[in-house]
Amino acid sequence: MEDFLKDLKHSIRDPSSILNQINNQSIGFPEQLITTKNHSFPLLVPHSFFQRLDRDKAPLEVWNQYLIHEKEFKHDKGMIDPINDEGFLAAPQIIHRYHNRVLFLLNSNCPIHCRYCFRKNEFSQKKSLFGKNFSQSLDYLYEHTEIEELIFTGGDPLMVDNATIENYLNEFQKIPHLKYIRFHTRVPVITPSRINNDFINLISNNSNKFHKIIICLHVNHAWELKNSLVEETIKKLTQINNCELLSQSVLLKNVNNDPLVLAELFRTLSDLRINPYYLHHPDQVKGAMHFYLSEQIGNEIFQSVRQLVPGWMLPRYIKDNPKISSKEQLQY
Repeated sequence: MEDFLKDLKHSIRDPSSILNQINNQSIGFPEQLITTKNHSFPLLVPHSFFQRLDRDKAPLEVWNQYLIHEKEFKHDKGMIDPINDEGFLAAPQIIHRYHNRVLFLLNSNCPIHCRYCFRKNEFSQKKSLFGKNFSQSLDYLYEHTEIEELIFTGGDPLMVDNATIENYLNEFQKIPHLKYIRFHTRVPVITPSRINNDFINLISNNSNKFHKIIICLHVNHAWELKNSLVEETIKKLTQINNCELLSQSVLLKNVNNDPLVLAELFRTLSDLRINPYYLHHPDQVKGAMHFYLSEQIGNEIFQSVRQLVPGWMLPRYIKDNPKISSKEQLQY
């Protein structure tokens, strides 16, 4: 964990600093990037990932996910809580939106701040989602025997230390109807140094205590995967018995809204033995509507992707509806 913590400690947080450092690149950064620190959802880019972006000449589309643009503050469209987290908050840390599975909000920290994040306003406004009362949470899980899967989310659940994760797993494996554990994380792609041997051993030692452990990686662009340390880290994860790797991606304007870009992403994931699982239509997030595109355009893009990759490589194209307790698969 030491390299990981050191990396986070030296994260880039000053927008003017990051723009000065990348000023010598000919990528064509827009003039409307924000260069002050006075905003509610601040810039955060780990030092090692910034070095990768800079050294390996990440395309503008990749940078767009992390740099603050004035469009975040130009209009009042979008929602503070676009998928109604608070409406489905059933117990401390537990969102029970889907019948047989729950989200468990382990923490509110992330290794990087993605400008399109659907919880960006909840983080900055310090919403009640992350209040903790673990005995109350456990009571809820024991009482609701329909719950088969617990999904660690946040923030990013791998931002906490291994001992904390192990303590939770020890408690959850005592619940007889809880069969599956899933982690949704950006960490292996953004800060792979976090996935050390202790973490690999932690998952290996716990994978047979459940029917399956699933690690779902959040990846939006193939460039994010094309790094030797990332590839090595993913290979270690794929070698854990009874552990499955999935991916989730968000369809984002000016990031990956191109059939060729998405097809390359899904091929790269598959080559690394990661099953492309979800392609999310973007949520209507206040302060992130410049990433939004219509469902009609999204479906046109997805239809084109279907012509470029085999069906088994194609994720489900879905959206979250804040009014219902299930994901909607979009028509195509």
